[in-house]
Amino acid sequence: MFSPQETVSVTISTKRAVKRVTEFTINVSKLTKVCRYKHLGETFSEDLTRKSHIENIAAGAGKLSDVLSALKHKANRQYLKKMHFSFIRPKSDYASVMWDNCTDYLF
Repeated sequence: MFSPQETVSVTISTKRAVKRVTEFTINVSKLTKVCRYKHLGETFSEDLTRKSHIENIAAGAGKLSDVLSALKHKANRQYLKKMHFSFIRPKSDYASVMWDNCTDYLF
């Protein structure tokens, strides 16, 4: 069933001067307009750049990396390696096919 409180709109275009529709309505309910939207772990922005998605991945993996860094003097290398491949690597590899060919300035 449609829930207007949980539904948002994002206008996606690579053109700079696109005439943007300012308001979408469904069943007389106005939808909230957003610049980017996260769906199934993938962040989509209105200009179709991958910058916001890469920033989200880096932030999530960075927090987990900080935890491993704090444990580096308390745990052995094998344990840290398992933690890395179990928690950090999947975050950085998720949907990498989509953002793999990004330009260097995003990194």
